[in-house]
Amino acid sequence: MVRVGWKCPFCGGELVIKALECPSCNARIEGSFETCRFCAIDEEDMDFLLSFLKSRGNIKRVEKSLNISYPTARSRLDRLLRDLGLDEDIKE
Repeated sequence: MVRVGWKCPFCGGELVIKALECPSCNARIEGSFETCRFCAIDEEDMDFLLSFLKSRGNIKRVEKSLNISYPTARSRLDRLLRDLGLDEDIKE
């Protein structure tokens, strides 16, 4: 299965989901479906998010788990919060 982004590769517009299909029985549901904000993050950000959750938010454990530096972990967390629209209340 191919993972796609939520931006049109031709014009940059937002893509919408118009159909869902069951691979087991071929049932198909058509319509307009809302997307999940977590579905739009890329694989690297998903790996970071899962590591962050497994470590219960402990950045030091995320660093060790992903073999990255503190500044990199912090940068990825900031990017993830921004991409999920959760950075509005963060004050630096």
